[in-house]
Amino acid sequence: MKRRLFIDALSFASPGVAALVCALTAACAAQRGAPLQPRDSLLTGVNNEAAPQETWLYRPLHPAALLARIAVDAERTLYVGRSGERWLSDSSQRSDTPASALAPEGLIAAAAQGDKGWAFIGESGSVYLSDAPLGPWTSVRQSTEALVQVTAAADSLVAVGRQGQLWQSPDLGLSWGKVGPAGVRFADVAMTSAGSAIALSVPEQSWLSGDYGKSWQLQPIAARGLLGVAARDGTILARGVLGRYAWRAAAQGGDFQSATNEQFAPLSLPFKKPRGPSARALQSRHALVVLGRYFELSREAVDGDKRSGWKLYSGLVAGELGETPVPSLAQCSDVALTASEDILYLACARESGRGKGNSLVNIDLLAGGASGEQWKSLGVTISGKLGQLQWVAGANGALAFSGACPASKPDCASAGIYFVERAGQSHKPTLRVSGAPSLEGSAAALIASADGRRIYALGRRTKSDVLGLFVSQNGGRTFDAREVDGLPVRAISASSLGTEQAGVAADGTITVSFAALTGTRARLAVFDEQGRLMAL
Repeated sequence: MKRRLFIDALSFASPGVAALVCALTAACAAQRGAPLQPRDSLLTGVNNEAAPQETWLYRPLHPAALLARIAVDAERTLYVGRSGERWLSDSSQRSDTPASALAPEGLIAAAAQGDKGWAFIGESGSVYLSDAPLGPWTSVRQSTEALVQVTAAADSLVAVGRQGQLWQSPDLGLSWGKVGPAGVRFADVAMTSAGSAIALSVPEQSWLSGDYGKSWQLQPIAARGLLGVAARDGTILARGVLGRYAWRAAAQGGDFQSATNEQFAPLSLPFKKPRGPSARALQSRHALVVLGRYFELSREAVDGDKRSGWKLYSGLVAGELGETPVPSLAQCSDVALTASEDILYLACARESGRGKGNSLVNIDLLAGGASGEQWKSLGVTISGKLGQLQWVAGANGALAFSGACPASKPDCASAGIYFVERAGQSHKPTLRVSGAPSLEGSAAALIASADGRRIYALGRRTKSDVLGLFVSQNGGRTFDAREVDGLPVRAISASSLGTEQAGVAADGTITVSFAALTGTRARLAVFDEQGRLMAL
């Protein structure tokens, strides 16, 4: 079986788990030292021979700054960017497709190598090789010199070293040699695809090369307080204290002339970027995964209106998401989602904010169909802080929550667990207090089993100084307590026990991660479907 996972900025989410179990962080740029080695998957190096094959899909909410574009053919253009990303823009398909494998540093250029594939040049001067414009990395050539400014064209690389020397590689980083005049300290360099290059030295002087950086000639032009140079679409651009300039070649050398705003406009992808699942949205409960389908509510500008509204992004986890405005949620200042197999539930905070400080907000509970585009009030309003609300949906319409009170009792201490009792289609649902003996305060997390027939609550026990896992087999009406031996409450941070750190696997096992307090270790607990501790 092949599963697909999504890269969202620096976070990652798996479609096989409805709750976010862990957050991974990776550095996109590394300091010089150990060689920078690209990975086809973040799972590389993990001994998981029996694990299913993973396919990574890059779906950033906003692409990083794009640093260069290279024509592949008449219809396709390749873009490379600051996060080590690659995009292939196809005018015939009107699409922008990202590569799933990122380089561990920003990419500044790319060059086709015929039947040898493609070479991508990193900001450090390292060269990353691939068989195709968006293919996985096949190898990397680590720069042997300490370089701070790098430019490239065809097979030639030109760079400024840390000591201010000019370096040139005629063979895409296989070998390097010093070029340029001795005794001159250089600060920046840029080269066009035709091999014309400009280097800036300190004090300000401009040096010109017309042979891909092999030889350099001083240009007798006036100083302009230039801060740096860059190549864009066959032109060398410069930023200075007094303005922005573009190099104009002449029969003998050339000079900098005033540049247009268009020449300095940031590069951008021409077509609509594919949007995929967001780990950040899953963690904030603005999104969830149900039976392989992803649903996300995002507050943003709708149809060019300056005022924001809610949009629904939905679709198969492994595919591109469609978007639909949801005007019926216009009065919601914030939302949180949960779901059973066939019903989506929405907590809609009517006042601004998620209940900051000691202020409480009214939260309406709504239900939606499988599409998530239409929502109907359950006729239940609670009072609390949306950020502290824990709630879960189970089988047969079961719905339980903790961390809030019925709106009719706004002064309650938000303790205990409540369930929504439905007495039939003709009766309004009512809130009932669940039987959860020995639960102190509110539950720190609520989780449903894979089939929705069991509801689990994590929280402190009143009878002992340990964590309790409470199990309900009747839709949240009553809970039986299980002590978690070996995990005293004082050893964990209660504020860290959110649903984003707990999940249920397909085999019914429950995994919960606990952040550590000062002087203690982080913990990972695994329970069976009966709520018994299996591993800690």
